[in-house]
Amino acid sequence: FLGRALAYPNQEHQAVLREHIAPILAQLDLAEGTAPLREALRGVDTPLEERRAAHTALFTLTVSADCPHYETAYDPRDIFQQAQAMADVAGFYRAYGLQVGGLEHQRPDHISTELEFMSVLAFKEAYALENLGQPEAEATREAQSLFLRDHLGCWGPAFGRRVRARADGANSFYAAVGALLTDWLIDECDRLDVIPARSME
Repeated sequence: FLGRALAYPNQEHQAVLREHIAPILAQLDLAEGTAPLREALRGVDTPLEERRAAHTALFTLTVSADCPHYETAYDPRDIFQQAQAMADVAGFYRAYGLQVGGLEHQRPDHISTELEFMSVLAFKEAYALENLGQPEAEATREAQSLFLRDHLGCWGPAFGRRVRARADGANSFYAAVGALLTDWLIDECDRLDVIPARSME
């Protein structure tokens, strides 16, 4: 949900959110503290052109200075270390038979790409639990922990807070998505007992 919600809105993302993901999330027995999810689900039906305008206002068409959606934009290290960080992210993907590409041509360190990778790992964990046994599931959980520790857990919460703070009143969908991202990443780090390697505010 988060990966599709933060990608540039197109008809495919909109259809998947509306027809597949949102109905499943709406059926969950939501506990207290899930107001951002409820608000984000309400925003899924926003017309595509409205979502595009809101996305562009928040993130711009290049790289936003206020809400950059690339991990290396949060890293004060030099350009060579940033390139190494991107290569490390891409290495995680390759280890699971994935590569960045396709129609959207995003960098490996884009928020949507990193969230999509976490989604793939969650699917692999579920498949392993059902078909392969506990050792395989634990190996996939370990990959999630390492990716959170070294990458997404380091900068994703700060990105979510920025999105929430900078999404204006008319842009409640992205404000809710930013809050949901921050809450989910903090919960995932707690669940997997992960301490991010560094904090990128």
